[in-house]
Amino acid sequence: MNEQTIEKIYKVLDSFFSLIRVFLSSKFRKTATINKKNDKCIILGNGPSLTETLARNEDKIHLCDLIAVNFMGESEDFQKYRPSVYICVDPVFWFNTKDSKSKSKVSAFYKKMSEIVSWNMQMYLPFEASKINSISAILEKNKNIKLQFFNKTKVNGCLHFSHFFYNRQLGMPRPQNILVAALMLAIYSDYKEIYLAGADNDWIRNLWVDKNNNVRLDDFHFYDKDKNQPARFMPFTTYEMLTAFSLMFKSYQEIAAYVKCKKEISIFNLGERSFIDAFEKKNFIQ
Repeated sequence: MNEQTIEKIYKVLDSFFSLIRVFLSSKFRKTATINKKNDKCIILGNGPSLTETLARNEDKIHLCDLIAVNFMGESEDFQKYRPSVYICVDPVFWFNTKDSKSKSKVSAFYKKMSEIVSWNMQMYLPFEASKINSISAILEKNKNIKLQFFNKTKVNGCLHFSHFFYNRQLGMPRPQNILVAALMLAIYSDYKEIYLAGADNDWIRNLWVDKNNNVRLDDFHFYDKDKNQPARFMPFTTYEMLTAFSLMFKSYQEIAAYVKCKKEISIFNLGERSFIDAFEKKNFIQ
């Protein structure tokens, strides 16, 4: 068999397994769309370049809805910019971890959200998190926060097959990174222009192996005050880390193909040094 035939077989198999995942894992109900105030939005990635990018576009930010992700709520900029949407996708956010330190950090995060959000904000978590009553109990104390849930089920394979499930919000490209979920939710909500800021995704620059062959990552965020913090120990091999990066960038390409079929939606990357090459780069919001 030639390579094209083998590739088609792999896509058919991917489609078959995606179908099984959808029926086993997805909730067959639509996610509430984002309450839009504008036709443009900015997804606020937590990369070091975010501060510079926002400063460069300060006069245009008010024309866009702001979408926060992960632990942006820990930063001073969170209350400065008051994003109307907050999205989390990592299992740690619904306490799916044995690490007590991470659990404490997430508990403190939800408590802080409940205390400081003084504006209307939709918070999106995967349906898996809906089973954790403690999350709802904390956030429901603040009437400004509206908790929403979405399907993060991985769907890939044949193009039209994948898009069928994307359109019905039953799945998305592998959410290897929070930006995948944020982009898909923005697309679901029919934003005409979606901008990525702080989406550096340049961990390859900062990945290294110590003298004991432990993989280390110099992992920095825009809100980190200590720029000399020790490198993170990664419980993976270099091969496993690079494979994960590859799958993440593949998801961006799948989103780009999906948006291309929609035509009326555009995605732009505001990060000059971002490693994401699936979306057109721009320095400024149009």
